[in-house]
Amino acid sequence: MFYNKKVKQILVYMIIMFFSISCNSNKQPQKINDTQINYNQLDIYFQDSIKQPLMLNQSMIEKYNTWDLVGIIQSNSEIKDKEIETFPFIFESLEIELNKIKPENFPFEFNIPQIIGRYRVYKTNILKINSIELINDNINDYKNNIKSFILSHDALVNMINLTFEELVENKLIIKE
Repeated sequence: MFYNKKVKQILVYMIIMFFSISCNSNKQPQKINDTQINYNQLDIYFQDSIKQPLMLNQSMIEKYNTWDLVGIIQSNSEIKDKEIETFPFIFESLEIELNKIKPENFPFEFNIPQIIGRYRVYKTNILKINSIELINDNINDYKNNIKSFILSHDALVNMINLTFEELVENKLIIKE
């Protein structure tokens, strides 16, 4: 009788242990995906904190429409209208296009240190954006680099527009 009772206790203990172990092994820790970006949050930041980029002077665009940089700048002036999810692709293609543009091939009137310097800063900001892996851990760097990109875009556009207006004012080029 004593033996039977002891066996039952051991058997119950083993069953409890078995269920305990099997239940614990079925639980898999839920992984928090740190790499997934909350594009909605990024879009809200972009819409609220980033101003609309400057546009090139329309007369300048018409006069220098064959200059590759003009097309690139124009497409970036409308970046605020693009989906935030497409930014990595946009900046990747921008990098490819900008690598084809050499400052020594700028039109003579715009091949000046003020524009070349701003162009290099502009290009550097695009390279910085592309160098960041877009994950939650890097989201603040990405935001800051987007902001720097817009500032460098505006500085380049402003200098090109000022140079163009100065050339027109001094009658060095004819405004179409």
